[in-house]
Amino acid sequence: MITKTQVMESLIGKPVVDAMVETLYNQNEDFPAIYQAYLDAIERLHTVLGSEAKHNIRKYTVAIEQMCASNLYHAGVQGLKMNYDHFVNPMMPNCTSPHVDYDNYLRPHVADRLPLYKSAYQYKEKFQKELPDELDDVVDAVIGFECAMECSGMKLAHYYGYLMGNELLRHCIPGYHRDTVLDIKYTRMLEAYFGRRLNMDQWEGCINVKEWKIAHIPVEDPQDTFSLREEIMKDAII
Repeated sequence: MITKTQVMESLIGKPVVDAMVETLYNQNEDFPAIYQAYLDAIERLHTVLGSEAKHNIRKYTVAIEQMCASNLYHAGVQGLKMNYDHFVNPMMPNCTSPHVDYDNYLRPHVADRLPLYKSAYQYKEKFQKELPDELDDVVDAVIGFECAMECSGMKLAHYYGYLMGNELLRHCIPGYHRDTVLDIKYTRMLEAYFGRRLNMDQWEGCINVKEWKIAHIPVEDPQDTFSLREEIMKDAII
């Protein structure tokens, strides 16, 4: 039996963020250091603030992951929509068009107004404002992680959403067919951005274990994560 919670978790839950972390760990040469700095920053919070702050620190990391999940889902849906729009009107500009930039096709100005993002952002900002000045470097590390997930992560999420359209739309749009030329143009655009071949191992489900770098993602209790997300949403006034 499938439940609404399972569906939501697969689309906007922590597993989506973890999967993107794994992909960026192997796609973006700068990301492993950025991610490790983030993990070290969270560990420093525990060391400096002590055990009494454990719950709030955990809630802080859940909020950060929630913001990332919201952004990735938003970008993925925009990619799926671009695929559909291109089928309906092949002459419509898309993300590979020279005059279409990041803000035009990923629409971050919309992403940061969505409820999942706004509620998490509200808690994150409140938590950070209460930190002592000696932990400013922690905030810097968190910002570095967020920026990488927003810039590189959202670009990949949009691309994966677009590719998912190739698989899904033919089952709901009569006469739908993929545009292989646009597939190639989009792939080359991202390869130019990353400066290397796109690593599609995780997306295709065929990881080369000899070359794949394992990101050290903390294992958390899914129920605890879910409860903290509910707490964040409940506390937010949106």
